[in-house]
Amino acid sequence: MFSHRSPCGVFPDGESALMLVCARLRHVASKEWGTKRYLNMKHLYELEKENELKREQENIGKKGNVA
Repeated sequence: MFSHRSPCGVFPDGESALMLVCARLRHVASKEWGTKRYLNMKHLYELEKENELKREQENIGKKGNVA
């Protein structure tokens, strides 16, 4: 017969579970996973700057047309 055990019952105490989590975090931080960027925001910032410049040029054009 097999019984279901909760994951918390696998560790003798909370400190052991914490040590495992810390070891895993150190491993991830030391590998490429910790340094890899999944979303390069540079393109979004450039697009935002372009839109801002267009808005400024439109505002200057509107001010120049006012008599």
